[in-house]
Amino acid sequence: MSPEANKQHQGGISYFSSEYGLVFDNVKSFEIVLGNGSVVTTSSDDNADLYKALRGGGSNFGIVTSYELYTYPTGTISMDARAYSINQTDEFLQALAEYQKRGQNDTKSSVTVQILPTGPTVLLLYAGTELYPQAFAPFYDVKPYESLVEPSNNSSMMDVLNLSDSRFVTGDDVRVYGETFSHIADADLLIELFNIFINETSGLPPNVTATWVPNSISPNVAARGRARGGNILGLLELSQVCMLNILSTHILSHSLSLY
Repeated sequence: MSPEANKQHQGGISYFSSEYGLVFDNVKSFEIVLGNGSVVTTSSDDNADLYKALRGGGSNFGIVTSYELYTYPTGTISMDARAYSINQTDEFLQALAEYQKRGQNDTKSSVTVQILPTGPTVLLLYAGTELYPQAFAPFYDVKPYESLVEPSNNSSMMDVLNLSDSRFVTGDDVRVYGETFSHIADADLLIELFNIFINETSGLPPNVTATWVPNSISPNVAARGRARGGNILGLLELSQVCMLNILSTHILSHSLSLY
C-alpha cells in the first residue's frame, strides 16, 4: 500500500484537518476485495459497518482497489514559518500548548511543528488573507526567531508544498522509521516528553537524524469524523496531540543497524 493510500485507512493529518477532518473521514466510498474474492463498494449508505471499519482499521478487512474522495477548493493562504534555537524549546512548547487551548478553535488555522536537533520549527498557515492571524498569537511572543519564509497573505498551496518539501530529508538513499501516540494537550507533559525523546536519541549513529513532531488535533477533527459516519480511532472532542517520532537515515551500506 502506498503512503498516500495508507492515509485513507489510518487517519491522515493535513493542513486543513481542523476545518474538514482527517483524510480518511473525507473518503466518500471504498471499493474493496474481500477475503472470499468478492468485490464490494462501501459507503455511509452501503455496507456502512465495513465503511466505518476501514477508516482506522488499515488493511485488515481486504484489499482496497479504489476510493472516492470529497474535495475542497484551496484559495489564498496566509503563510509564515519560523525557526528557534534548541534552548527555546520549553518556551516554544508552552506556546504550542496555548495555541491548542485557544488558537486552534479557529478552524482555518494550522500549525506544523518539527523539533530537530537544532531546535523547533513551525509552519503557520491560515486559510484566508489575514497576515498575522490572532490564532497564532502565542508563537509571536517567542523571540528571537529565524524567519524561514517571508510572511505572506497571498500564498498558494504550491508555495506551501515547496516549503514543506525543503524541510524534510529526502532522496533515494534515505530511509525513515516513525511511531505515533496521542495524549491530551498539556505544556508540562510536552516538555517532559521532549526531554525523554532527547535522552533516548542522544546516542544515535551520526548518519541518523531524530525528529520530534507534535501534531495538534483540534476538537473539530473528531466532530467532523462523527458527522461523516464515524471511524474507529475513538478520538474525543478535545484538544490533543498526536506525537510522531521519526528517525531518518542515509543508507551508508547494504546493511544498517540503527542501534
